[in-house]
Amino acid sequence: MLRTFTGLLHYVSRYKAALFLAFALSFLGVAVELARPWPIKVVADYALAGRPLPPWLSPVGGYLPGAETPQGILVWSVIAGVFIVAAGAALSLWALYVSVRVSQRMVFDLALDVFEKLQRLSLSYHHRHPLGDLLQRVSQDVFVVFHAVSQVALPVAVSVLYLPGMFIIMASLDLPLALVSLAVVPPLAASIAYFAKPMGATTTRMYASHGAFTALAEQSLSAIKAVQGFVREAYLGRKAEERAQDLSDAYEANIRVSGRYKEVTNFITGTGAAVLLGLGGARVLAGQISLGDLLVFLGYLAALYGPVSELSLSVGY
Repeated sequence: MLRTFTGLLHYVSRYKAALFLAFALSFLGVAVELARPWPIKVVADYALAGRPLPPWLSPVGGYLPGAETPQGILVWSVIAGVFIVAAGAALSLWALYVSVRVSQRMVFDLALDVFEKLQRLSLSYHHRHPLGDLLQRVSQDVFVVFHAVSQVALPVAVSVLYLPGMFIIMASLDLPLALVSLAVVPPLAASIAYFAKPMGATTTRMYASHGAFTALAEQSLSAIKAVQGFVREAYLGRKAEERAQDLSDAYEANIRVSGRYKEVTNFITGTGAAVLLGLGGARVLAGQISLGDLLVFLGYLAALYGPVSELSLSVGY
């Protein structure tokens, strides 16, 4: 495993500048995403509840026409919300385009290297390995470097940054409620740990079954004259049926495991939201936090599933 990882780093190092840009764009997107619930708080606390603007917001309101009235605060909050959504989408798409482009270049480099190596291997090696299996290695398995960058490294880095940023902001509003909000993280982490092995096993089985079916199809079709000459269609048909059934079972097993994981995480986050709503509502009634603060907490809790889901998907790969 370590040798494979080191080998992949060789391809990553060729595109350091582009990867740095992708990570920088993703980190800016994290900052934008952390601001997403705040227009809701501004509307709830300062437009609807009529509270005076806080010190961190009142200077901004002085430069915006009409921001001194509840109606103006509402309008500017809507504008800010649209801007945050648009900026987040633009940054996400930009980071996606950069990461996909550089990942595909690495796939291209790796595919060429694998193809050249296969040509240098001995005839005995090619005799022991079916051509269909080798074709899968050079045409599909090379996408491991694409998954490693765009679906593992980048999402994990963003998630690791997003979770602490979320906690810092929530703790500044109300530390006890912030701790309650993040109480769902250990169960989510436990679910990742529990499902990581079966997700990895079913994914590996799925790829292996696909390779075996491809190998059989290639061997049968490349020797179709001999197959028809010796009347082996029925035999190969039974073999194809066995391989196809194994491939179908592998896909079904993978879907079942993924479905169970999704429902477990939905139950954990849903339970956490219900508990947070009850405790947060009690603190609002007691005057310890505002309604806007509670809405920020609920917004962050709803967004918490995204980073944790990205982490779980990286485990699956």
